[in-house]
Amino acid sequence: MLSKTIIWWQHNKGLLLLLFLLVVLRIPHFNRPLSKHHDFNNAVILINAVSWQQAGGGAAFAYTPLMNFQGESNKLLENGPHIDAEHNHVYLSFGAGWYVLPYFVFESLHMSPTPAALEILNILIGMLTTLLLYRLLLHWLQHKKSALLITAFFTLMPAPLWYMGHSYVTTGIMLPLLLWILRLWQIASTKQLSLFQLLQLFTAFVLLLYIDWLPVFVGFSMAAWALWKSFRQPQYHVVWITCGLAVATGICLVFTQFASYLGWEQVWQYWQSRSAERSMGTAGNTTIQLVLQAGKHLLSGYFPLFIVASHYWYKKIAIQYNFRFKTLEHLGIVCCVALQPAAV
Repeated sequence: MLSKTIIWWQHNKGLLLLLFLLVVLRIPHFNRPLSKHHDFNNAVILINAVSWQQAGGGAAFAYTPLMNFQGESNKLLENGPHIDAEHNHVYLSFGAGWYVLPYFVFESLHMSPTPAALEILNILIGMLTTLLLYRLLLHWLQHKKSALLITAFFTLMPAPLWYMGHSYVTTGIMLPLLLWILRLWQIASTKQLSLFQLLQLFTAFVLLLYIDWLPVFVGFSMAAWALWKSFRQPQYHVVWITCGLAVATGICLVFTQFASYLGWEQVWQYWQSRSAERSMGTAGNTTIQLVLQAGKHLLSGYFPLFIVASHYWYKKIAIQYNFRFKTLEHLGIVCCVALQPAAV
């Protein structure tokens, strides 16, 4: 097994070089003090890990995320669905997975919860994401150079550079599981999934839902696809049933965990209050304004992708009208490199 792994890496040295580059690019900002620039998530993750340690372990709270340190001076003298019986500020907007993961890593390795430790963990998850993306593309394209170029292009864009390195977020750490689901989806489109692969699919969806709510939409999308396929190919029945059961199990897991500590009424009240707060935050915006806001973030995070897309769009026109755009072919790479100092 080890020899096969070594041989595989010898035949994929370009990927090894890319992984090394991704580490080097993050050195200038490694272990810098936490600031307001997307570091709020890092701060609350570390506060929670310390708070659980101060209380003797996360089990004391059924691993419910906390946003304050222990000690009377750190607790809120107020009531509401976001306050537990001990006046701790709880956070239930997402599953506890993105809090539990670093906590258990720190505990098992006897590491202190520090910004550097969290950043190292995030970089390692980002490297795993890069590896899985490359392997997924390699299976899909059957072309090593194309798979490597696309993987490099994605990982060197501003948003992946930041969120798979310095800034620890749910949508960053869930990517390895999401890519594994896409790989299983890819397999399911060509042949029937084995029992073991169905178990992997179920587990991946449950774990994803323990981190973020986005997998609900991914799960229902895959279930709808499998249901449509099952009308002609009955073997797909088990795929959409697996996706549906996994999504339901993941939601129940999150709710049951929080309810075991706070009670189901408080959890439900918390989710209602958060939904109302988020709705109030966008109440004054029109649909066009919301779309423009999303577009602004996509443009700043994935600008090189828009350059390349524009290139192919213009290339299509060029073929139609016999025009030639020689410089656009390299403009995406230039913009990608130029944006890196601001993104790292």
